[in-house]
Amino acid sequence: MRHARLPVDLGSITSKLFGEPSHTLSLLDPPNVGHKPVTNSTAGEPGKPNNVDGSTAPDAPTSTTTPITALPESEVRTNSVRSSAYCASVKVEPRGTLALIVGSEANGNGPCKFLVSADNVRLLSPVWAELVSKASMIVWRLGRRQIHLPDDDPDMMLLLMRVAHLKFNTVTLDLSFEQLLQLALICNRYECTEVLRPFHEKWSSLHREKILQPGFEQWMFVAYQFGYEEDYVRIANHLAMNCRVNPIGELLVPGSDTQKLEGHFPPNALQCIQFVRSKTLKCFLNTTYALANSMVNLNTCKAHSGPANPESSTASTNPSSLISDSERDECTLLNTGSFLRHLSTIGYWPAVQRISSVHDSLSEVADLLMHVRVITLKTYRSDSVMGEAGVEAETPMQRHEACNAGRMLAVKIREAMETMDRPVEYDTLEVIRKNANRWEAAEKRE
Repeated sequence: MRHARLPVDLGSITSKLFGEPSHTLSLLDPPNVGHKPVTNSTAGEPGKPNNVDGSTAPDAPTSTTTPITALPESEVRTNSVRSSAYCASVKVEPRGTLALIVGSEANGNGPCKFLVSADNVRLLSPVWAELVSKASMIVWRLGRRQIHLPDDDPDMMLLLMRVAHLKFNTVTLDLSFEQLLQLALICNRYECTEVLRPFHEKWSSLHREKILQPGFEQWMFVAYQFGYEEDYVRIANHLAMNCRVNPIGELLVPGSDTQKLEGHFPPNALQCIQFVRSKTLKCFLNTTYALANSMVNLNTCKAHSGPANPESSTASTNPSSLISDSERDECTLLNTGSFLRHLSTIGYWPAVQRISSVHDSLSEVADLLMHVRVITLKTYRSDSVMGEAGVEAETPMQRHEACNAGRMLAVKIREAMETMDRPVEYDTLEVIRKNANRWEAAEKRE
C-alpha cells in the first residue's frame, strides 16, 4: 500500500476547526510559545502524527525548544481584553481577515492567535485553500473568520505564516531539532513543503552530523518529509542494526534496555525495521547452526596433505606429509567441541528455537558470533623439522588453520550483514523522492 502522506480528513473536522475557545487564561499568565511538544505514535502504531481532527495523543517527555525570534512592533503579542483567552496574539497581517487559533492549554502550548491574510494562506496549498473556504462559511462576532488548530505547534505555525506573508527578515535560521520535526509535521498535514525551500537546507545542516546520535531517531520523519533519501536510509540501517527489543518485541532506543522507540515516524517505518531485524537475525542463527550441524555429522577437516610449501620436494615423497583419517577425525572433534562450548557460554547453544527470544541488537549478536574462539589441532611432523637436507620448517598451526570454524563463521556472518535487506519500503522511497523533486521543481520555478 502506498503512503504518499498522512491523511487529513477535512470533511469530518469542520465543527472542531471553527469556534470560540471555551476557556480563559489569566492576564498574568506569561506568553508560552516555547512549549512541550506532543507526540502521538506508539511502537505499535508508528508514524501517524496528530491530524487536524482534534484527536488526542499521549504526551511526550518534556523537551526544550528554541523560542521564536523577536517580533517587530507590528506583530507584538498583546494581553488586551480581546486577546485575554490566548497565551499570545500576533498580527502577522494587521489587516488580516483570518485568525488561526493554534495549540491548546491541554497540550501545554497555547492557545495562540495569529491574525493573517486569508488570501496568502489560501495560496499555500490545496489543503489550506479548502480550510479557508470552509472558514468563510462561519463568521465570528468581530467579522473575522477563524480556524482552530489545537494539535499544531504555535512557533512553527507562526514561522510558516511569516513565510507565507513574505516576511523573510523575521524568519529564524536557527531551529532546534524538535522545532524542525514539528515543522515537518505541519508541512505533511497541510502539504505546504515547497514554500519553505529557501530555508530548509540551512535548518537541516545544523543537525546533519548528529542524526545517528541517541535522541535523533525521529529525523526519519524530517528526512521523509523534506526528501533526504540518504539520511533516511542511514538512520533506518542504524536502527535495524542497533535497536534491541523488549520482551513483547517492541523496538528500543539504541543503547537502552527499557526505553521504547516511539514518536513521529513515517508510515510502516518501524514495522519495516522490525521485519528486517528478524529476517537478518534468522539468517545469522541458521548460518551458525548449519555450520555446527555439519561438524557434528561430517568430518570437516580442511587441512591439505603436504608441507606448508606445496613446491617442496617432500610433498609427494614423504609419507608423513599425508593426513590420516584419524587425524582428520581428531581435528573435527576438537573444532566441534570448542565451537559448541563457546556458543554455550554466550547463550546460543543449545540452538535458539524462537527468534523472538533474542533481545540483543543485530550488531551485538553479530559481534558475538564473529568472535567465537575454537581450538585447532596442532600437529608436529617429521617434514616440519629442519633436517640435514634443508627442508623448510612448518609452523604447528599451519596444517589445520583452514579448519578454524570460528573464522569460517565470522566470514559468513560478515557476508550476511553485507547482503541484508535495506529496512526501507519501496513505497516509502517513492514518497521521499517525490518530496525531493518538489524542492527541485520549486528551485526551477524561481
